[in-house]
Amino acid sequence: MRRFHNQADATLVPTRELQQFLGEQGFERVRLLARAVDSQQFDPNRRDPALREEWGVDGNGLVAIYVGRMLVLDLSGTLAHRHGPRRLLWMGNLALPLLAVFWLFSTDFVVPVAGQVATGAVFGMWELGIFLMNFEAIRPRERTAVLTYFTVANETGKTTGSLAGGWMLDAMGKDHGAYAAVFWTSFAARAAVMGLLARVRLTRHVEDEAPADA
Repeated sequence: MRRFHNQADATLVPTRELQQFLGEQGFERVRLLARAVDSQQFDPNRRDPALREEWGVDGNGLVAIYVGRMLVLDLSGTLAHRHGPRRLLWMGNLALPLLAVFWLFSTDFVVPVAGQVATGAVFGMWELGIFLMNFEAIRPRERTAVLTYFTVANETGKTTGSLAGGWMLDAMGKDHGAYAAVFWTSFAARAAVMGLLARVRLTRHVEDEAPADA
């Protein structure tokens, strides 16, 4: 994995700690790409009246962004502390298949919006569980490689699912029945892989090496 990364122009990381760690492991050209808001770029002085008018917002009307994944972070942290990250994964994996068909219950605009917010919240719980599992089930020296493989597999799965859904809509037509078929297929695919979670065994890996003799 190190040889693969060292062939690139740069390896981007979000924190200085990770940058230092990878550098110590022999990774070359590790660059910091901080995840922060540019307060000069995103400033009230840059407000665009024409854009706000396009959104249908007048004067100092409030404009909100979707933050569904942040809604349950405190609750998720409490659950992980009390019951472990595996519980978060089970809760997320049980809820996500059901939320895939949430919008089918009504054509009212509010219902799919509520379903999307709930899906974002559940995804936040699921992602926190995945993050914490990195420290529970993966040895420190293996984490970089495992996370790289996981990211590639996860993004490949999402891309493949999007392409498959697009193909189904193109073949069946873009009516309510076609969308229902796509979401029921998503439900079945998500439910089918839940059995894999039962195979996960937690073994806390804090140190990579045995403690030195006193």
